[in-house]
Amino acid sequence: MQRRGQDVSFWAGRKRPSGRVGRRLLTLGVAFLVTICLQLAFSRTFSTGDQNRVLKPYNSSELQRLRATEVKVRRPLYVAVQTTTRHLRTSVSAIQNTWASKTDDVQVEFFVDVSRKTSLETLHYPIVGLNGTDETQMLKYLCERQWFDFDWFALARDQTYVKTDEVVTFLRQKDKREEIIVGHMGEVLLGEAGWERCADSDVEDMGFSSVLDSSITLFSAPAFKEICSTLAACEKQSRESTERQSKCLANYIVQICGTKTTKYSRLFYEAQVEPTYSGQSSVTSGPFDPDFLWRNTHVTSALTLHPVKDAKTTYQLYHYFHGADYSIRRSS
Repeated sequence: MQRRGQDVSFWAGRKRPSGRVGRRLLTLGVAFLVTICLQLAFSRTFSTGDQNRVLKPYNSSELQRLRATEVKVRRPLYVAVQTTTRHLRTSVSAIQNTWASKTDDVQVEFFVDVSRKTSLETLHYPIVGLNGTDETQMLKYLCERQWFDFDWFALARDQTYVKTDEVVTFLRQKDKREEIIVGHMGEVLLGEAGWERCADSDVEDMGFSSVLDSSITLFSAPAFKEICSTLAACEKQSRESTERQSKCLANYIVQICGTKTTKYSRLFYEAQVEPTYSGQSSVTSGPFDPDFLWRNTHVTSALTLHPVKDAKTTYQLYHYFHGADYSIRRSS
């Protein structure tokens, strides 16, 4: 009982806050609660508004404005394959099912002449039909539709085997901002770049027709744009004559670095007269022989191979280069 009494006296002895202090505490408490509520409300409104801003769909005019102002994301490589209608179910089918398949970095299209009546409806390949498939017609088509979508462009023949992944890796080591063309003939530089890159004594003038006289020719986007401008100038000079336009473009002069010709002829391999083995004339124009490839590293290390005479060889090369044993050889 005594302890209880002490407790009562203890609490009785404490001073209660005056009315003035109590009102101040009450005011501070209310202000604190109001501040918290305002912060929560503002945060929720901002979050909702931000979500609405992100999720709001763009109309067509806004999309056009964004496409015009935003930086264009280009894909690494576009390959235009020059072929004929009689190869659509053989060579083209093999290419589509091998080196042109399952790659996000490369787009491949096949160009055929449809000036004669040809049925393409049953084929499920990316085919472009033109009235004539010489290089001038192909370039004209690409200049009107594709030149701003890719970092590099390639014109290839349908007897060319392309190691697409290795070609893309090789091109990424180049400066895609330069006006440069590469292929079996060597490294071609447009404008003043040829004189700056090569020694004066090493620069050789070459007609553009010689540049295209390869199994595959690769253009950087700036070089391709320059060729498109040259083609447009040729069209103005000869509006009604495709033949004259082709001749005008063929006479366009470019510079080539002579000392690099050997290097590029190995990278973009074109079989001429090879040492025979078991009666074979070359790795691709005769029956397929893995042992020949095993011994001739200059062939297996190339980025492209030409000529591949039949569809069966295309499949055999694809399985050879994508086999586990080949990967081990490359790494060793």
